[in-house]
Amino acid sequence: ALMSPAAASHRLNNSFAALIQKNLLQAYAPPAVVIDGKGEILFVNGRTGKYLEPAPGLSGMNLFEMARAELNFEISGAVHRVTQTREPVTVEGVRVRTDTGEQQLLRLTVRPLTEPEPLAGLLLVVFEDQPTPRRVRQAKSSPGPDGQHREAVVEALNKELQYTKHRLQSTEVPVEVVEGRD
Repeated sequence: ALMSPAAASHRLNNSFAALIQKNLLQAYAPPAVVIDGKGEILFVNGRTGKYLEPAPGLSGMNLFEMARAELNFEISGAVHRVTQTREPVTVEGVRVRTDTGEQQLLRLTVRPLTEPEPLAGLLLVVFEDQPTPRRVRQAKSSPGPDGQHREAVVEALNKELQYTKHRLQSTEVPVEVVEGRD
């Protein structure tokens, strides 16, 4: 079968392939960021607003500063494990609160990039929404008869404490001992 002249001209046009690829990525690729080892965001793909928000003040584009509070611990831990092992890490069932107040389950994946050479050493952080049962989506932060709210607060505070400890350890600056000279 012969190709029509219009179809042939589309296929010869390199921008045609780029437009198709862009549409496919927008429709089917989950939101993601590429970061360096310190968490600086170098590239953003898709709508990441559900997971990241600009930090107040004159901050840069740092993943750890921009991650929503409930994601800090999971993101920090996953990035740390990947930098130590150079193996991909996936965290299932992460809960994130949406702008409507409902909770959404999330699969968080951090993967080291090894090729092509200019990307070697960078990390890909992917945010994939997962099917969320109605009882999880509609979980309220009001106290329940069995103390669920209290447990949720304790768990959140423990995660925040662990995240803070990890951030302090990862930003540790070598201290030199200065001896007095006579």
